[in-house]
Amino acid sequence: MEKGQVENQVRFIRNRLFVPRLKFADIDELNQWLKDRCRTLAAGHKHPEFKDKTVAEYFAEEQKHLVVVSSPFDGYKEAPARVTTTALVAYDNNRYSVNAIAVGRTAMVRAYADRIIVVHDGNVIGVHRREFGVTRSSTMPGTILRF
Repeated sequence: MEKGQVENQVRFIRNRLFVPRLKFADIDELNQWLKDRCRTLAAGHKHPEFKDKTVAEYFAEEQKHLVVVSSPFDGYKEAPARVTTTALVAYDNNRYSVNAIAVGRTAMVRAYADRIIVVHDGNVIGVHRREFGVTRSSTMPGTILRF
């Protein structure tokens, strides 16, 4: 596939899914909306190469040849963060509480799309639902998991 074709398809999808910019209560609502919208688009558009079928019809045929992934992809961005004297770490303009054993030390923040996991010396010291927006704090009791 040519670079221009890929760029055209990306532009097409971006305009169909992200214009106008919508708001959602949380990432789960966004993901459900994207899933539904992608299925609607695939059912209503002809395949770019095989014009006798829709994208959805062609995908249904190809699906039986796809390899099943045995474990989920553990995708996160990891960054160091200093644990404050009030047992908080900052990530992306927000603060998250952690176990006080790491006060004054550096921990690693693992930022997933939906959650934040804070690790120090190989131990999880904080788990939170990820906050988006400016200067929010997640310090609810019971959000730290112990393993």
